[in-house]
Amino acid sequence: MLRALCQPPGVRHYGRWLGQVVRNQARQHARGRWRRSRREQAAHWAEPPASLDEAAARSEILDTLHEGWQQLDAPYREALRLRFFEGLSYAELGERLECSSNTASWRVREGISRLRR
Repeated sequence: MLRALCQPPGVRHYGRWLGQVVRNQARQHARGRWRRSRREQAAHWAEPPASLDEAAARSEILDTLHEGWQQLDAPYREALRLRFFEGLSYAELGERLECSSNTASWRVREGISRLRR
């Protein structure tokens, strides 16, 4: 409905136009769900460590990740938390952070990049 309200007045057949908007949105949502489920199926959860050395290495990695998390600026940390722990889409993320979905997506990518560094 928001798209219908923002549409310029040149559209003559709002019913057909709105129907197409709804179909496109449903298709886009379904495609996003399908892609997300494919990524989740492809994700591989690591096996438990076989030795104390592996457990110590994992612990060190988690400590490093925690340090990086604490050093992230608040906007990136919040974007990552909402995306990966709350499971919000970029559109929902943008609404929650009061920014565009593109900005929300950028904050997630930038947060991941900063964590990697």
